Amino acid sequence: MQPPPHLSDIVDGFYAPDLAIARIERAVSRRDRHAGSAGPLSEAIISLLADLTVALRRERGADIVLDDSAEVALAAAIRDRDEDAALDGSDSRAIMRYLAASHHAIPEISLAPVVSLTRLTGDAVDVAGALQDIAQSGSELTPDDVRIIVGPAGALVDPLNGEAERTRDRLLRSGTLRAVARLPRGHVLSAVQQPLALWILTAPAPNAAGRRIITADVADRNLTEGTVELLVNDLLAAVWPAGVSRAFALASPVPARAIIAQRASLIADPAVRHMPQLARTRRAHPLAALQHEWGRGPTLDEPPFDSSCVTAAAEPRHLPSHDLGAMVDDRHARVIPGTRLAVNANDPSGIEVLDIAAIRTDTISRRVDAMRFATEHPNAQLSRAGDVIFVTTPRPVALVDRVGSRVVAYPARILRIDATDSAGLVPRVAAEDISRADGSDWRSWRMRRVLAAQQRPLLEVLSRIDLARDELRRRLALADEIATQLTDAIAEGTSEISLPAAASTAAPQPKESA
Repeated sequence: MQPPPHLSDIVDGFYAPDLAIARIERAVSRRDRHAGSAGPLSEAIISLLADLTVALRRERGADIVLDDSAEVALAAAIRDRDEDAALDGSDSRAIMRYLAASHHAIPEISLAPVVSLTRLTGDAVDVAGALQDIAQSGSELTPDDVRIIVGPAGALVDPLNGEAERTRDRLLRSGTLRAVARLPRGHVLSAVQQPLALWILTAPAPNAAGRRIITADVADRNLTEGTVELLVNDLLAAVWPAGVSRAFALASPVPARAIIAQRASLIADPAVRHMPQLARTRRAHPLAALQHEWGRGPTLDEPPFDSSCVTAAAEPRHLPSHDLGAMVDDRHARVIPGTRLAVNANDPSGIEVLDIAAIRTDTISRRVDAMRFATEHPNAQLSRAGDVIFVTTPRPVALVDRVGSRVVAYPARILRIDATDSAGLVPRVAAEDISRADGSDWRSWRMRRVLAAQQRPLLEVLSRIDLARDELRRRLALADEIATQLTDAIAEGTSEISLPAAASTAAPQPKESA
């Protein structure tokens, strides 16, 4: 006899009614295939929203308010991360049932700041009206309040027309929008083709056009734990005081006036994001968009670190180098073999593959379908952020995977270092040592070690240097593309240049052939 649906949840409810309610609500919502864009969100998006909400709450010392558009799963995820958070879901009967079952006291009216979250569904015909409601709620925020909006990219990021475009333009000019992120497709379970986007709003600000908006585009990334952590850390900068500088991993601060003047998508077209690929494919893009892209990245006016912070040690001390094989034998690190791929690595939207070519050029060109890879290689291990990926032949070379969740293809290997270990191995230093090593016997490679007190400062400075290097590569590829587009447009006669007289330089004119 087939047991009734959710029987195990009902039994579990005898011991943990709050968890049972959350699981039953989730299961029931998943069965509604006609919910469209109002359907349940994926666990990855729930995790992202919960992490971001809790991080903002801790940053501001705020209460959390979820309106009737939020799911019980989100309330449960927030409580899993922060049981002490004052969580108010009084606008949602489902969330109130869950909170009552978990014996969570509804916070009384207080003067504490509020982090609120609202979901905008794509079924609303009146996009302008929905944006107007968001703008109105943003104007009512106190200086320490924060509001998170998640909804269709078509309303929050993509180009609009008519009244909807004018409403969003007024919201931009008010200074309430502090961060915007484009999220991947496939995370609305009943509308898998709908891409999502996210906003962070704060109280209206003076001189809104002079501020910067944090923009991030992870539409082509898998929302792994590593990606979510990097994105949340970047978006937190939206609530930091003006003038505080920091390095970004996935986002970049863009002048608000540039976004307002563009009057188009709040985030550059995906084809413009990857400048090295764009330069190779020679796809045509308007020069204005390329010029706008030039100013989107971090400024490079200052060096990535202050050399005055590096001084001679009063008492020089260092840890002796050890053979990598001995370090592995003593369990200070692990060497994990790569996967012998049995699937084609030609899926443009799949999981990134780190193979010999990718390690040697630091450029990823292959991807595998996630479902096929999981089926063919159920026991394979993906990389983690901070792993050292290396090959031994024809000569040793290594890189540090800063993102994680990638396929490491044989003959490449993973060197996984325990960050809590006191042996002094540091991924960046290990990658340098491997790339300088002689011979293909990885067990004999000598590994330098770093004193515990210097590991974090070293990684911080190297991270800033990495970001500066990435920005220089992006701008170099962008400069090549601008030169190509400009040359083609002028040579083909489809455009012309009009320089100010002072900037114009006389050039010899070719004689017309008789």
